[in-house]
Amino acid sequence: MVEQSLKIQNTYLKIIYYALATLLICVLQLSFSYLISIYGVTPDLLILLVIWVTLFEGKLYGLIFAFSVGILFDFLSMNVVGVNALTKTIVAYLAGFFYQEKEFWNIIRSNKFFLICFLATLLHNIVYYFIMVELTDSIFAIYFKFVIGSTIYTMLFTLLAFFFRIRKFW
Repeated sequence: MVEQSLKIQNTYLKIIYYALATLLICVLQLSFSYLISIYGVTPDLLILLVIWVTLFEGKLYGLIFAFSVGILFDFLSMNVVGVNALTKTIVAYLAGFFYQEKEFWNIIRSNKFFLICFLATLLHNIVYYFIMVELTDSIFAIYFKFVIGSTIYTMLFTLLAFFFRIRKFW
């Protein structure tokens, strides 16, 4: 009975932790992204959070979390509703293929983490900018700029997550 109570309490604490992390990243991304923007390209830190949660908790939890984060960000950013929900869910689905129970820290410590982040971010950006890019005469240049640029920029933040992966910080 006590063990089940502790398990439920830990679940609630995880949900609160993930909710606070999501809100913090949303506020940072919406309020301060222009400060680190390079030619209009900004990193998408929510992708890294979705990958983190999916690799730590599993595919189903990651899918639910990704959809929730995406729909919240769509509403907060006053973006087309559903686009971030769709793309973040795709990221969680892809990252879920790499989920292995009790292997989270080994994945984070390996180069596999970079591969997962790169593939997921690239797929996210391809789908997102395919839906959101305006049809102009230089569509390929814009698409290349935002898809490749945002993927590389987000990967720089993946390096930070990789270097600060020591357990005592998490």
